[in-house]
Amino acid sequence: MKVKLFICLALFLFMPGHYIAAAASSPSLQDHQKVEAFFDEFFEKEIKEQGIPNGIVSLVQGDQIIFSKGYGYGDLEKKAPFDPASSSFRVASVTKFLTAAGLMKLVQEGKVSLNKDINTYLRSVKVPNAYSQPLTPYHLLTHTDGFQEDSIGLKTTNSKDIKSLMAYLRGGSFHQVTAPGTMVTYGNLASILQGAIIEDVSGESYETYMTKQFLQPLHMEHSYFNQVLTEEQKKHYVPEYIKSNGQYVKNKMIYSHIVPAGELKASANDIAQFMIMLLNGGKTKNGKSILDQNTVHQMLSQAYTAHPNMPGVALGSFEHFENSKRALIRDGQSEVFQSKLVLWPDQKLGLFVSSYSEELADHLVSAFLDYYFPVEKTEKKILTTKEDVVKFEGMYNYVQASDTTFAKLQTLATPLIVQANEDGTITVRPLFIDPFGGVTKAVKMAKVEEGLFKGIDDELYISFKEDAKGRVTHLFSGSGYHSSFEKLSWYENIKLQIGLLIFFLLFFSAALIHSGIRAWRRRKQLLEKNTKKMRRLEGGIIAGNLTFLLLLAPAVAFIGMSSGVPAYVQGITPYMKVEFTIPLITTALLALYIFNTVKDWQNRSFSFKLYYSVFLCVNIGFYLFLYYWRWYGYWFN
Repeated sequence: MKVKLFICLALFLFMPGHYIAAAASSPSLQDHQKVEAFFDEFFEKEIKEQGIPNGIVSLVQGDQIIFSKGYGYGDLEKKAPFDPASSSFRVASVTKFLTAAGLMKLVQEGKVSLNKDINTYLRSVKVPNAYSQPLTPYHLLTHTDGFQEDSIGLKTTNSKDIKSLMAYLRGGSFHQVTAPGTMVTYGNLASILQGAIIEDVSGESYETYMTKQFLQPLHMEHSYFNQVLTEEQKKHYVPEYIKSNGQYVKNKMIYSHIVPAGELKASANDIAQFMIMLLNGGKTKNGKSILDQNTVHQMLSQAYTAHPNMPGVALGSFEHFENSKRALIRDGQSEVFQSKLVLWPDQKLGLFVSSYSEELADHLVSAFLDYYFPVEKTEKKILTTKEDVVKFEGMYNYVQASDTTFAKLQTLATPLIVQANEDGTITVRPLFIDPFGGVTKAVKMAKVEEGLFKGIDDELYISFKEDAKGRVTHLFSGSGYHSSFEKLSWYENIKLQIGLLIFFLLFFSAALIHSGIRAWRRRKQLLEKNTKKMRRLEGGIIAGNLTFLLLLAPAVAFIGMSSGVPAYVQGITPYMKVEFTIPLITTALLALYIFNTVKDWQNRSFSFKLYYSVFLCVNIGFYLFLYYWRWYGYWFN
């Protein structure tokens, strides 16, 4: 016994000094002055460094709001304070967490089973399933539904064009890319279908049901789902401002057809009431039961993970490991406000933050944990060599990317690149942006066990999947929206595809210049009728294809863009229809061109044959390229 006591005492005395100091000096959340000082210092620094106009936060512990405060102005024009109690703003996908709670209440009441086919409960719309495995509410709640995401026609800036939830679903499409339950395919459709089940089972609109069952009993007095605001709501609504020419200007009101996926307006303190309910077994701070304890426990437990030791997915939220603490996170990104709801169930802590910055919320979570729950950073890694990890090298893109609409163009910007390093680590970085995997910069990662890697300096986890032959096929993220990524084949490599896009743009530009110069030089020559016809056809093909490439981005994103919402997100416009008709017209011209070339082929010179052979091959390759990207014809649904 004395020996054990001596060993324990020796270990304590010889622990690293900074670890002892951190443990001893960790401030208490009960010291409200220090809590306020921490947040004041943090927001003052972040708002200044990031050049944003405001931010807001609420912090709960147990059944109490222990701190909430707004920084800067809510309404920038009126210079109205950003009040955590009454200022309502769009919390975007944080709405999905409430939608999940609404569905789980029906599960609790025995009206819905998590493991039955969703078509058992849907009366107003039926969802096709391309796989033998049933698509269940459980899959919707864990975002393992397998649906692709394309974002076409989700929003509008005209209140008269708002569609009901069921009208949107009936006019939509359901394309599955994986079997249900296979992997995370994060998107809006899962929450939209949860809302549809709520409507068909409860017999009430989603908005009415959620207001009765959650907003009213939780006393979320400045929260609502309606999109056309009442006069009273306008008094407390925080308008969104976008930066234009260095100045913030008020954005137009944006409306959505998919309310259950992202249209809750709420104040920071109202979100705090929802967090308190989840942290206290489904009860409000006054002891009223909204959900029972078993339901809440089920909601806050891990429901799916791609690897046993990696953060996974709960019912309506995503796990996050940092500073040896397990958190559940639900992000929300509107066109302006970037929100984050964080629960630490074991500590009965909840944090909600929102601002105009994409990085501020993550910075705050890390700073908060480092200040109140500091730990000694330890590095666990398996010794590996570059040869051990070189098989993971490659480019990966998210599985739920649209493959049936022109919105596939989004994937030009979203791949992850994995590179093997000489020291046996890997570096994972986004090619441009990563909207789903939580990889916002280059991250060096070490192998911690078979198939699992962890960031050396970042709380980022990824795992890999191999097929029966040992070939790496997928990458799974344990951060962000925990998305799944598929390893791209050589011809799918985005760098190659961007290279082809640039090649076609340069080729048709050069061909147009060449045709113009040739026409100018030979303007006074008499040409054969067939030759003149072929040159006109050639000019039409070149001009049409070049016009298509130059107008693609403006037609689908910028012409009709409003309030920061790209045109295609608001639906299909006449400009898009015209744009995607152009390749069909140039194909018809190419067919005539080929016919006239073949008819006169024997009488042509070698140089003529070579030029036109190259021209034909490039055009055929161009149309194959357009088809691959779903830009050939009307891939709208």
